[in-house]
Amino acid sequence: MIVLDQNNSGQSLDLRIGQVMELRLAENPTTGYRWAFLRNGQPYCVVVNDRFDTPGGPPGRGGEHIWRIEGAAAGECDIAMQYSRGFQADSVARSFTLHVNVGP
Repeated sequence: MIVLDQNNSGQSLDLRIGQVMELRLAENPTTGYRWAFLRNGQPYCVVVNDRFDTPGGPPGRGGEHIWRIEGAAAGECDIAMQYSRGFQADSVARSFTLHVNVGP
């Protein structure tokens, strides 16, 4: 499995059909900030798992949002996300982009 994080933003990735990549991005939903897809790569990539992991500790502590994304069909796609408060205009704090080439 290929594991990606914020450091991979802006890069390109080759993925085989059936291969899974794991995207891990820091998130603290208690502040109102959450990651949201602008483009999710469909139909060439499919999100097969979406979860939030938080380490133990006091309430309000951030964690990691983790998506497992599978190469579903041959083609090129883009994954684009933004970290913002959905209820507040112009609150984009970070972004993530990845170009994916899915092949046989």
